[in-house]
Amino acid sequence: DGIADASDEFPNDYDRASSSFYPSSNEWVTLAYEDNWPSKGDYDMNDLVIRERFQTIYNADDEISGFKISGYIDARGASYHNGFALRLMEISASNFKSASLFINGGGFDKTPELYQTDLVFKLWSDSHAFTETGESGQCQHFNTIKDCTEFDPIPFELDVKFSTPMNSLSHSSLDFFIFRKNYRGREIHFADYPPTDLFDFSQLGRIDDTSEPETNRYFRNEANLPWALKIPQQWRHPREYIDVVWAYPDYETWVESSGEQSINWFNTSDREHHYY
Repeated sequence: DGIADASDEFPNDYDRASSSFYPSSNEWVTLAYEDNWPSKGDYDMNDLVIRERFQTIYNADDEISGFKISGYIDARGASYHNGFALRLMEISASNFKSASLFINGGGFDKTPELYQTDLVFKLWSDSHAFTETGESGQCQHFNTIKDCTEFDPIPFELDVKFSTPMNSLSHSSLDFFIFRKNYRGREIHFADYPPTDLFDFSQLGRIDDTSEPETNRYFRNEANLPWALKIPQQWRHPREYIDVVWAYPDYETWVESSGEQSINWFNTSDREHHYY
């Protein structure tokens, strides 16, 4: 690729020469989900808790040739069997060269999900497959109840290459979402991220959901509470059945002010018996 090996972060790959990290090479972003949408449910936001780091990879011409996402499944409080997926916002499904997933010691080749306009990867179809505890009752949940066994987080890495290099790719373009294993049309996204082409749009506006596609409002209830969160650090998620508002009292102010107040709500709680 024209870059001397001593200066090349990927000396054995001509498509790759250097990289950058978000939030940094030793920090994390936490993704947390409540899977009872369109019902508010218990709102403990621990049905799936993912810790991830985004590595943007550049070629010798300083174009983005791909990326890696490294992370862990930290908790799974869901009884429902949910999958975990990534949609690259406004990036065509045709711009795919290769992808691989390494999780918990196993490796899998990944291809884009069919019938999608954007590039969508199903990382896995059932989080239970990696988080079974072998215990009974409430202890079937993975790292959400303090009286149960605490398990090591489950490591994973997604490695994606583009067929055509890109000039920009931000973390906000990464639409991580969960979906129901036995009902692919049931997706849960971050607030105001639209669902994918495979979503069952008849669900919008039901029960507690107040989505309005015509105003680009998605996955919020009447009080603006979302069903999925992106937190810019490693986060102590609520314990099982503990509403995130109980565990983090400033969260409600942050949501109702559209993020203008209590911006550090995830660091301001001393309710240690409410979060894990």
